[in-house]
Amino acid sequence: MGYQPSLDGLRALSVALVILYHAGVVHNAALPSGVPKPWFFNGGFLGVEVFFVVSGYLITTLLLEERERTGTIALGKFWGRRFRRLIPALWVMIVVASVWAMVWGRAYLSDLRHDIPFAVSYTSNFQQLFRKVSYFEGVPHLLRHLWSLAVEEHFYLLFPPLLMLVLRRSPERRRLLGLVLPAAIASVVALVIVWHRPVERLGETGAQLDDLRQNWAYLSTVTRVGGILIGVGLAIVWSPWRRHAQGAEPVRSARVDALGLLATAGVVVASLVLSNESAFLYRGGLTAVSVLSAIAIAASVHPGACAMRALFGNRVMAAIGRRSYGLYIWHWPIFVGPLEGRSTLVRLAIGIPATALVSELCYRFVETPVRTGWLLSRLRRRAALTTVGSVLALSALVVALVVVRAPGVGGPGGAAAAGADTEITDDALDPETELETDTDTAVSEPPEPTTSGATQTTSVPAGSDPTVSTTEPAPTTTLPALPRRVIAVGDSTAGAFARNAPRNVRKTLRFVDGQLSGCSINSRGVAVGVRKTGRDFRVCKNWANRWATKASKAAAEIALVVLGAWDVFDIDYGKDTVVFASSEFNSTFKSNLRSGIDALIATGAKVALLEVPCYRPHFTGGPGTFEFPERGDDARTRRLNDLLREVAAADPANVTFINGPQVWCTDEKVAKNWWLRYDGVHYTPQGAQIVYDAIKDQLLAIPVDAAQHAKRPRK
Repeated sequence: MGYQPSLDGLRALSVALVILYHAGVVHNAALPSGVPKPWFFNGGFLGVEVFFVVSGYLITTLLLEERERTGTIALGKFWGRRFRRLIPALWVMIVVASVWAMVWGRAYLSDLRHDIPFAVSYTSNFQQLFRKVSYFEGVPHLLRHLWSLAVEEHFYLLFPPLLMLVLRRSPERRRLLGLVLPAAIASVVALVIVWHRPVERLGETGAQLDDLRQNWAYLSTVTRVGGILIGVGLAIVWSPWRRHAQGAEPVRSARVDALGLLATAGVVVASLVLSNESAFLYRGGLTAVSVLSAIAIAASVHPGACAMRALFGNRVMAAIGRRSYGLYIWHWPIFVGPLEGRSTLVRLAIGIPATALVSELCYRFVETPVRTGWLLSRLRRRAALTTVGSVLALSALVVALVVVRAPGVGGPGGAAAAGADTEITDDALDPETELETDTDTAVSEPPEPTTSGATQTTSVPAGSDPTVSTTEPAPTTTLPALPRRVIAVGDSTAGAFARNAPRNVRKTLRFVDGQLSGCSINSRGVAVGVRKTGRDFRVCKNWANRWATKASKAAAEIALVVLGAWDVFDIDYGKDTVVFASSEFNSTFKSNLRSGIDALIATGAKVALLEVPCYRPHFTGGPGTFEFPERGDDARTRRLNDLLREVAAADPANVTFINGPQVWCTDEKVAKNWWLRYDGVHYTPQGAQIVYDAIKDQLLAIPVDAAQHAKRPRK
């Protein structure tokens, strides 16, 4: 085959789509008629799928040609080439990101501590899957984009040995299709099955299922290897350069050019209109993009496809493509690190040039010397060995400092801040995990006076039936024994607060994460606004019972209800749309909230309704994070708080309205500070500290049921 610059050109197109998407040149959905529609790349992440197909085609072609030329496949040499091509640049990026985080971005260290071992072992995709951190929502980690490298590395490790075994039994190329095509079809079927898999089989429910199935569909090697295998299948049957005699002028093929250009246009259109929330994406969309990519590849390597070869094989496109690996691994930590919270314009004007500069330096002084063997030849000298050994040792020390000694802080890059779907575990409920209390600083537990056996007599309202007894046992209450157990229920903002609660709060309040990510207090309808969100509340069925189950399992004395992020929208019920703040909306909101409160009270917990803060939503650069204007409308959040106060006032014995910090509404510098709320909505540990300081005394003042207090786990 020889060097095909047009394949590098296709890589250039791929990385451009991905970078534009991560830069924020996106729009979540169609705007209402009459509103100008900006340029957008909702599906720019599909550029990764093109990468996969190109890799499958190129690697397979090279292996097959090696087998035909030498009679075997030298696995050691193949893996050595892959090692020199991929690992040095990756390690340099990790070291540089670690140094930056230790000096300027300490909030990212907690994530790096967990992410680095998986990054260097090429298992980042499974790390994100088993930690149940939604790829399309939450905090952008510095190394989150390495999931795709993991998928490709799994292919590099497993496919060549399997290819060798098959070719030993039958050297005929086409017979390979008998294995490759069924495997590709199986991967596509697995993708669809995971997307449609029933709730009970995944062991999750509602919105957790929604995020979990999307994660497994998008990140797992099994469901994403289909694109690579389509490239493999193309390599088996498509070697158009063989049909032309050595030195003969190729015959131009307008038909091949037309097919290639149409396929390329199809990939671009898919990147413009599809999004991570499109059901079609997992029901054939990814596969369609893979097939279109394969057609574009087939045309670009055809000797007679002059237009395709001119478009993608020119010097500029080929040069960008040769640097595509570096551009991919460097652009993400630059966008979500130094440029975190910056506008799309800043990322385009500063982030892209910075990425180009850093990746070029890495390409010239790391990737190329290692790949070509120049560096290895210099290493034969003892002095060079000593120097390189010192550099490697220093790099290892930097990474070790991050992994071993990183402070346990979350932050804009903290996994805790992501509000990921995490069920209550035995560890979370184990009282042995509480911080040991210093004798000098311990908060003493006050005595627990009770009013056992007392009765409470209420007066008979005028007009009521005096024959009906209104004398009932008074609730047995107790002063707070510390730490008091509080479960935060609600949407992902509840999880972000509970999981990021300051460590010293355990001496007074022990928070447990009881969130239902993406769920409000609706079990039907779709949240809609200026930017159609598409949040379907049908995945939130039985939310009230799920709140109660979590509260009961946690033996919670107080249930802190944290809502608002998904309650500021109109709700489309199919036949009609209930407008926010309308009388129908207000009555439905209060009725639904009351059903959740009743379910929590049935567990023995008191209920606290946390004031909805003023949000300042902004695009973080992470996939799936968008600015919803309704969240930034302070009039909407004030209206929600009025409704919460009305519900609390109707049942003061069991429900308390908790005033949150007013700084979110009064100080714009604080409200927009990404260090406190990484996307203007979800709390970081620093933001959670502000909330905790404002509400701790109010929570401690709530009298709890003595029977519920007795259920608290103790050491």
